[in-house]
Amino acid sequence: MSIERLERQGGVVWRVRWREGGHNRAKVLGRKHDAEAFDADMRRRKRAGELVESANAQMTLAELAHEWLQVYGAPNLARSTLESYAITWDRHVLPSIGGLQLRELTPQVLERFRGDLAAAGVGLPTQRRVLVIVQGILQRAVEWGYIPTNPAKVVRKPTGRRRHVVRPMAPVVVERIRAHLLAGGDLRSATLVSVLAYAGVRPGEALALTFGDVRQRTILVERAASLGEV
Repeated sequence: MSIERLERQGGVVWRVRWREGGHNRAKVLGRKHDAEAFDADMRRRKRAGELVESANAQMTLAELAHEWLQVYGAPNLARSTLESYAITWDRHVLPSIGGLQLRELTPQVLERFRGDLAAAGVGLPTQRRVLVIVQGILQRAVEWGYIPTNPAKVVRKPTGRRRHVVRPMAPVVVERIRAHLLAGGDLRSATLVSVLAYAGVRPGEALALTFGDVRQRTILVERAASLGEV
């Protein structure tokens, strides 16, 4: 490790050099005091063994997800859960950070990733779901010894609480909707409105129902259709 003084157009800066995971690294800081503190911290981490990088840290997040599915996901999670995860993963994670190596996934990178989701108009509940999935997969990488810490743990996630109070429609409004659908000959949609309004099921649960789930006075709800966002 070394500290170098650099003359720049805007003044003097200080560059700290070190070697990590078989690669040369460098960080430029504006003050000598900060550079010395950073250099001291890197030396401490090296003595503690924190800079020892496993070969698996060079695998991509997409490769980790494939291994996670085979080793952990398929044996432990329900098929409907995995299908729901796959929709979220393919839509939001894989195109953006799936190609990054595990050692490249820092809290800063993941914070920027969340900012990109928000800029693209992705809702807060989906942002939270994406980050929770990524954190869960990276946690297996920590437990398997691929990376020392989980960078997604420190990324602030949107709250899971509802932003608005749910206000159910009055029965008279529901019946007007049903009457309009029935007048147009759309019996299927009218039936779905009845199930959603009076049985209290979620859209995904309602669309997964079969005739076998309908009992004399009850409806059996034990699965949900994989709809992504409704």
